[in-house]
Amino acid sequence: MSLYVAVFDANGVLIDTKRMLERFQKGIEALFKSEKIPVKTQALRKEWKSIAANIDFSNGSLQSAREELFQRLDIPMRLLTKYSAIDRDSLAYCDPSEPGLKDNIQKIKRLGFYTAVLSDTVHAKSELELMLSSAGIGGLFDEVAVPADTGYAKPSREAYLAALEPFKADPESAIFVGHDAEEIRGAKLTGMLTFSYKEKIREADYSIKDFNELFISLRKMKKQGL
Repeated sequence: MSLYVAVFDANGVLIDTKRMLERFQKGIEALFKSEKIPVKTQALRKEWKSIAANIDFSNGSLQSAREELFQRLDIPMRLLTKYSAIDRDSLAYCDPSEPGLKDNIQKIKRLGFYTAVLSDTVHAKSELELMLSSAGIGGLFDEVAVPADTGYAKPSREAYLAALEPFKADPESAIFVGHDAEEIRGAKLTGMLTFSYKEKIREADYSIKDFNELFISLRKMKKQGL
């Protein structure tokens, strides 16, 4: 069965969110300072990590998760709208994961691959698309799958299948490019060919240092009839 779908993780593979996180932190610090809220961003990050890891996307929402965060830290709910606005503003400060990323994705598409993004972000699809656009790679992907829409997060089998469903593709017809060992294992157990990006992950079928190396590998596979 020939390969024709390439699925990519977002953060750490397609986009670098360092500037985004810095922008968000500065905005929240300024908000809390102006409102005399004695909450440190370190405590905010710790509580949010705990909450985000347990969001039930089949029933919950980003808004309810933020409300829980405010309740835990005793932050006035009247600031929730401003908090959400700061978060959305920060999404426009993403960078591509590497130079030449856009060109290499376009070359992969010209090999005959459909492209999809499979992210575990807590944000909506439209917000992830904003992040991709701010990194200069907006509009390159045929599908963008997020838990808020699919109800599933990696490494569950259902998450990978949801990304493939628009293409009516079997897992054996797809590759997954990621940088997390658990997510690589999940993709491989689903039946996808796996590539670890910038990380040596034992379970991955291949390891690549950049997207040009990925393009060269896929071009070779296509020539071999895979």
